[in-house]
Amino acid sequence: MYSVSISLGHYLALGAILFVLGIFGVLKNRHHTLTLFMSLKVGLLGILFTLLAFSKFHHHFQGQIFSLFVLALAGAEFILGLILVLSFYQNKNFVPTEDVIDLEK
Repeated sequence: MYSVSISLGHYLALGAILFVLGIFGVLKNRHHTLTLFMSLKVGLLGILFTLLAFSKFHHHFQGQIFSLFVLALAGAEFILGLILVLSFYQNKNFVPTEDVIDLEK
């Protein structure tokens, strides 16, 4: 059998691809709120994947614990955003992204 060695570069390339796909999704789908949230999540997962790769190759567990906390907080943030989108949809039967952005101000 063949022995395949996965180096740090492979992990970093995958993390960069995930991050770029997330940023591209944010720039492409600004008017679809759920797609915007999912694209932000993919970009964040790319960053966390890179952090986990560095943590694994340098044998530090702090990066893995930190990424676990960030992932839990991002999940909670996604749930709150989904609740906000669903409440907009119940009231207006559509979700305008401009109104959601105005809530941040």
